[in-house]
Amino acid sequence: MKNSLLSVNSFRGLLHLFFPKICIACDDEVPMRNNVYCLECQQELYYTDHLVNSDNEFERMFYGRLKLEQGAAMFYYRKKTAIQKIIHRFNYSGAKEIGKILGNEFAHLMIENDWGGDVDVVIPVPMHWRKERKRGYNQATILAFGIAEVLKVKCLPEALVKAEANESQTKKSRAERVENVKTAFTINVNHKLDKLHVLLVDDVLTTGATLEACANVLPQNCKISMATLAIGRL
Repeated sequence: MKNSLLSVNSFRGLLHLFFPKICIACDDEVPMRNNVYCLECQQELYYTDHLVNSDNEFERMFYGRLKLEQGAAMFYYRKKTAIQKIIHRFNYSGAKEIGKILGNEFAHLMIENDWGGDVDVVIPVPMHWRKERKRGYNQATILAFGIAEVLKVKCLPEALVKAEANESQTKKSRAERVENVKTAFTINVNHKLDKLHVLLVDDVLTTGATLEACANVLPQNCKISMATLAIGRL
């Protein structure tokens, strides 16, 4: 992982040609050289080992629930740390550029660790159209486009549709979350996904209920992998 991080740091240095030189987590301090985080925020980020360890907690979450080719999160979610700041700015403060930056970074790490090399398409977890219109964007879509850009594969943001505006998952148990989204998603018949290796993308993995519901509407002959920005716990 050390060599991967060095290479990613070189990639981050190029970002300063296009983005303001402020930390993407705190939007305040000046980032370290060839980085997008300031020193304080960098020390608060906890990268997972999912890209090099297939027997990880992400994949174990789906054991017995669905056949998963690969699953990985880039960060561990920790409250009152930089990753919480990043996700809050990305999801609720209109800082859409963060998703592209982190999607690119995640994809570079995937390539450097020979992860997901045969993925055909990247599909974000959809948001109900009313919620997306209110927020102005779907954060999973922006993250997915960032990943697809580096992997050089198609991103299909309209392949899945959230047909039901179900209740918020935030305060629900795992069983309640599964029931809440069980019939929330449908597949867009205009997209042919048969026999493709699909990478499903979301921002945070907690119980896996939403990603599982999305996977269950894909054609049975699809190969399915999953990636999220962070992994947390209820």
